[in-house]
Amino acid sequence: IFTLIAGLLLFTAIAKLSMLLTDSFADVRVGISKEILWFSVLFEFVLAFLNLRLKDTNVLAFINTVVFTSFGLFAGTRRLLGYGSCGCSGNLELPAWVFISIDAAIVAWLMRTQVTRGRVLAGFNHLIGSWNELSPEDRGRWAGGAMMVGLIFGMQLPITAPLRAMMFGEDVIQAIVKIDDDLVLDQQQTGQVELVNQSFKPAKIVGLASSCRCFDIEEDPLSQIIPANGRLTLPLVNKPNKLGPLHQRVELYLDHPKQFRVHVSVVSSVKGE
Repeated sequence: IFTLIAGLLLFTAIAKLSMLLTDSFADVRVGISKEILWFSVLFEFVLAFLNLRLKDTNVLAFINTVVFTSFGLFAGTRRLLGYGSCGCSGNLELPAWVFISIDAAIVAWLMRTQVTRGRVLAGFNHLIGSWNELSPEDRGRWAGGAMMVGLIFGMQLPITAPLRAMMFGEDVIQAIVKIDDDLVLDQQQTGQVELVNQSFKPAKIVGLASSCRCFDIEEDPLSQIIPANGRLTLPLVNKPNKLGPLHQRVELYLDHPKQFRVHVSVVSSVKGE
């Protein structure tokens, strides 16, 4: 069972790694920040290695029970929010129910009898004993590492956007997307994107890339100028091809001394006809 779990983890880690290395819109595709995606790849590789090499099967049983319960809750939450995929398999976009079923099957197998449940509990007790044997300095290092990981995850939440802007600074050129009507499946709607230049130098648009053909800037933006301390408004055409949450992005590449690109992000929800 632990070899099979390692194989599953290697598959999902390699799928996400391939997406991150080949797709500049990986975060848009799955609706998860690149920082969290990179962390999940590393975590899955480490957990796969443990499943292949760690000899204490009780500890493995406990770790896998906790991890795959968490994976199942994450995939279930994504499905309830309307996402078709949990993002677990990169660009393959397997349905969320596939991974919910796999996660549930693994946890059920590890907890199937009183004996196996006893192994899970024994693994937990072993880890608690190992923690108690650590010196205060080592406990502090582990606790500090856990807090750092928690901070990284917390900083990716939408609610922390003002804090990120305060800590890391805001771009001098920003995009404001305005869509007045609700987005409807397979129906074209027009909005607008307003590019705001807060610097003392104009910015020339020299290139663009889009995460999806379902929306685009209607007028050719190439060679257009965003004036210094000014604004440039362009029409944005949307024709969604999937129901549920929508998160897509156009990247405009700029000729500007302080900023070489600006993200035009569309975050909404698509309804049926």
